[in-house]
Amino acid sequence: MTTHDRVSGYTDEEMNEKFEEFISRPANVTAADYLEKMSGADEWFIPGLVCTSLTFFYGKPEAGKSTLAVNVAAALSKGEPVLGVEPRTGDRPLSIVIVGTEANIRQEYPNRLQGLGADLEKIGIDYIGGSGVIPRDTIARAGYGAVDLVIVDNFQGLTDGKDTVDAATAKLVQDKVQPFLDLEIPVVMIHHASTAHRDSDRGNRMQGNTQLEAMARWRVEVQKENGTRRRLIAQGNLDTPRTVSVDVHDDLSMSLVGEAPGNEPEKPSRSDATKERRDKVWDAAVKSSGRITADVAREIESVTGTKFNTAKADLRAGVNSKVLVKREGKIPLYVRREDDI
Repeated sequence: MTTHDRVSGYTDEEMNEKFEEFISRPANVTAADYLEKMSGADEWFIPGLVCTSLTFFYGKPEAGKSTLAVNVAAALSKGEPVLGVEPRTGDRPLSIVIVGTEANIRQEYPNRLQGLGADLEKIGIDYIGGSGVIPRDTIARAGYGAVDLVIVDNFQGLTDGKDTVDAATAKLVQDKVQPFLDLEIPVVMIHHASTAHRDSDRGNRMQGNTQLEAMARWRVEVQKENGTRRRLIAQGNLDTPRTVSVDVHDDLSMSLVGEAPGNEPEKPSRSDATKERRDKVWDAAVKSSGRITADVAREIESVTGTKFNTAKADLRAGVNSKVLVKREGKIPLYVRREDDI
């Protein structure tokens, strides 16, 4: 006899399947799942400029770090490319939170964003003053999906007054932004360059370089070349270093002088193969009659040849990237977001 659980709505058979799936895995997330998430496309938020975890924009005073940040925020709020680079989220307007520790953030950022034509309703500003504490309600909103990107201006404001950037200070700051990273929300941190001089082609290091370079997956130094010209030196452990030049105009908008970071022809590699595979998985998912993810994944495996665990990881990626919507208790279980009514 088939019965339905009053709380979940699943049948005994479906509940047993869920239990079998649960006990078949050593943890909720396996190494295979993380490997799938680390495929090329998932590493970048804005290819070559902002990664999907922690990115540092840094430079000497008045170099243009905040100017770069407001250009990023303004473009994303309208669903537009940033310095010619299409974000991985496509043309969907995004919601951004700017966390600031200096009083002028309440006037400076809105004025700059307005001058750049940003959608001001999509950009929140949290002035946290000397508290160095990110508001709990901002983290809560992020947990509900209301935040796509966090910009912190600047690192020093989260150090609780510590002047030296040692390992303990770096960990203190990382702990404060970790809730966003755990939610897979990218964080851009604005910071200062070291006063030690280096070769301008290689760039300077960040203050507290060893500790912070271990924190950041990607970092972009902003160097002032002359009155209007800025050099962006991007590097990290995600890709090869790259350098571009940009002009800053009267309205503080930035335009490329050279090639856009991340706009080089991509090598047909693992990220291309992943995209092609996921497109097939997602197409198969919306045609599946499976009532739970395990059933959908098995059907995908039989139709596309994609392995069961890989198919499940691709389904999660589809939901996380807002390509798919998962509808519990409905058939099909997964639909394309644009088809969800």
